[in-house]
Amino acid sequence: MWSNIGEKLKILAMVVAIIGIITSIITGCVLIYQGYVLNQAFDKLGNTLFYSGLGTIIGGSLFFWILSMYTYGFGELIVKATEIEQNTRKGEIVRKNIESKKIVIAENPDAIWNCPKCNTENSNKSFICSNCKYSIT
Repeated sequence: MWSNIGEKLKILAMVVAIIGIITSIITGCVLIYQGYVLNQAFDKLGNTLFYSGLGTIIGGSLFFWILSMYTYGFGELIVKATEIEQNTRKGEIVRKNIESKKIVIAENPDAIWNCPKCNTENSNKSFICSNCKYSIT
């Protein structure tokens, strides 16, 4: 339920926007129609309903669109924060792996190690890749 919450928020934002905008348009159309019908009998009441319907279409649609942008943005923020956390954890694993290789190389000068950048096998003592010049120090 709580996994991938950022993507779920983004989907919720889109659904709420679509439903809200459709509801605003339908409600506004009903008010405009009521205003048109009542305009024949009661002039001021019909005009009031007409403009209320127009305001509902424009204002309601705008409200739900802006609300969905904030919710979608929050979902995107959660997705990016999760990506940063995952990349940080991968970096910690690589750093621990490099540290363990440094120890192995220091203990055995003839040790062979693979460059984490280009995956070239290296057997030197300087901790620098012979292919891409990546340093593991």
